[in-house]
Amino acid sequence: HIHTSSELGNFRFPSEPNKFDWGANPVTPTRRKTLIVSAALGDQEPDTFSSFLSSLRKHYSGDVMMAIATNASPEIRSVLAKYNAKHSEVDISNVQHSMDIHRFKLYSKYCTSEYDYCMAIDFRDSFFQDHPFKYVNMDGGHDLIFQSLGRSVEAISDHWKSLPHCAQNNGTLVETYQLCLTGKPLINAGGMVATSKGFQDLASFLLGMATDRDCSDQMAVNIAAHCELSSAEILDQGAGPINTLGYGSSSFRIGEKVTNLDCLPSPVVLGKSLQLES
Repeated sequence: HIHTSSELGNFRFPSEPNKFDWGANPVTPTRRKTLIVSAALGDQEPDTFSSFLSSLRKHYSGDVMMAIATNASPEIRSVLAKYNAKHSEVDISNVQHSMDIHRFKLYSKYCTSEYDYCMAIDFRDSFFQDHPFKYVNMDGGHDLIFQSLGRSVEAISDHWKSLPHCAQNNGTLVETYQLCLTGKPLINAGGMVATSKGFQDLASFLLGMATDRDCSDQMAVNIAAHCELSSAEILDQGAGPINTLGYGSSSFRIGEKVTNLDCLPSPVVLGKSLQLES
């Protein structure tokens, strides 16, 4: 209770208002369990790991899982321990698919049912400005949440020409996917949010589709999101938890912060090198 006007200056509103059920009993909000996962198999620079994890830990204290190569240096392992990041060693010599595709199998392995949502993010080109799950609707009912870029799928010729390889060069399937994808926004395969079921469904589809190594992960993910998998939400560039830069995306800044289109800081920025060059 506030008794005098002088006490008003010390008053702070609670960050979360108290909630009550119909019987006026306090309701305890459900704590959501989340995971950040990243495949860091090709990088042997401890500084890259430090940059990613120090940025993340300024805003997020939850679970982190990094896939690392079996020959990762003691310095890298020391960085992981410093920032309380779990790791899993992967023998890349035993990988059948390209690593760009195989990483989705790793995501489905690490994102177990104990987590409400997991975020998979490219670790070399990302940084964090807020809690990474801040704009994730945990009650939205979507198993997969993708972020689009500022161009249509067919506008990027390098990805578009890999479509036949993703469709096993089946003429009917190629035409079906071309019709499905024409005019659709290009989804970034480097950053997404999903439930355990979402990553399992995505990995199962991608590993079955991308048997031809000329099928790019970017095209395979776009086919999965736009044409094959239900329960997928596709957010516009500059909205949602991950702001994906590059390929014609709009980039806004207020001070040193990269912002979403609503002028609020983007929780996660994917495309650090692009942002720094602009």
